[in-house]
Amino acid sequence: MSEHYTVIYNGENLYSYKMTTQEKLVVETFRQELIDICNELNVPRGKCVDGTPYMGRLKDDYDFLIKYKEVIGYFVLYGERGVFSMASGFPTCDKEKAKFILLESEFRNGGFQYELQLRDKLQDEWSQNYSVEYDSRKAAFEYSVKMLYTVLRYFPEDIVKQYTDYMNRWFARQHWYFDKGKMLFEEL
Repeated sequence: MSEHYTVIYNGENLYSYKMTTQEKLVVETFRQELIDICNELNVPRGKCVDGTPYMGRLKDDYDFLIKYKEVIGYFVLYGERGVFSMASGFPTCDKEKAKFILLESEFRNGGFQYELQLRDKLQDEWSQNYSVEYDSRKAAFEYSVKMLYTVLRYFPEDIVKQYTDYMNRWFARQHWYFDKGKMLFEEL
């Protein structure tokens, strides 16, 4: 069997799995819920080549698929040029976990779009407030945490820790911490 268009899980190729009508309905309802959340929060989108906003958020295409199989739950496959993998955290029968994983990714990507749109302003503010070189990830991560908090109504501790680790990666000692009161990364 070729590795192209193949994602094996428990001996079955999930890429080629054909969902039942009911499973398709579960996925489409789930997808619309995620899209509605992103649209309601006005999460920034990338631009198409012609400059119009990218409207394909969370929709299946050649390199991204959301699927559902009753016995294993939700799963996301992603890839390029026919070589696919299952997204980390999947499969899961827990709808809220699947929702969290996908929204975190959407909010992080939206955070990078947000930072890009406001980069000049953010760089000016940075030079007045921080002692290190500008890091665009700070604004993107803060945006993501704020959006997750807005939807979940609690702090996603594992994501805050992950982002904090990313922010501190190139420092010999911990330089950044996340201030939950301000919902910002601050220097120690």
